[in-house]
Amino acid sequence: MANALFWLGDNIGMSDDTGRVHIRLADSLGAQFDVSMVEAVALADQLDPAGRSRLQQAMQFIADGGRINPKDLAAWSAAGSAIAEAFTISARGGVQ
Repeated sequence: MANALFWLGDNIGMSDDTGRVHIRLADSLGAQFDVSMVEAVALADQLDPAGRSRLQQAMQFIADGGRINPKDLAAWSAAGSAIAEAFTISARGGVQ
């Protein structure tokens, strides 16, 4: 069920006390809920194109800079390349 979830916002790059990433999503009916980075990676195939692009670009940026919680980094490291391979990022930053 691709593109059933819409990315509303996140705290990627903005540390809280735990350093964990929090992401706000909405389903096709408009119900909003928060997920962790680990959960977002597992749901990547259901995210809207803007959400997939945000996930890939922002997580790569903070992972490269070392500003990421170890559990989030592990989830990103395990799935980041699969996400990148599954979705082609255009030169304008959009997902095709």
